[in-house]
Amino acid sequence: KQWYQRRVRGACVGNGPVLKAVTSVGWNPQYNNDHKSVEVHIIHEFGGDFYGETLRFMFLGYIRDEVSFDSLEALIDRINADVSEGSAALDHHLDLREDPFFTNPV
Repeated sequence: KQWYQRRVRGACVGNGPVLKAVTSVGWNPQYNNDHKSVEVHIIHEFGGDFYGETLRFMFLGYIRDEVSFDSLEALIDRINADVSEGSAALDHHLDLREDPFFTNPV
């Protein structure tokens, strides 16, 4: 299996709480990118930005390979479905909120 796909993970910003997240690792074929990127979508509404903070995340599962879509709307719909699927899957990993990877201060 090639290393470009959507994955499920837990994420922690700075020394804050562990939050649910999904992440895309790949070339984003929708936009014909030349470089591989990692985009973490934290399932949480923040009151501001967190530039300069340390982001820790743990790969916990796999959703799908990365694909190109016929429209931006189709891409957004699939991302929303990925977020729903990832959030539900992470309900089975809530114990990882106590993992030293997340609980030890940065």
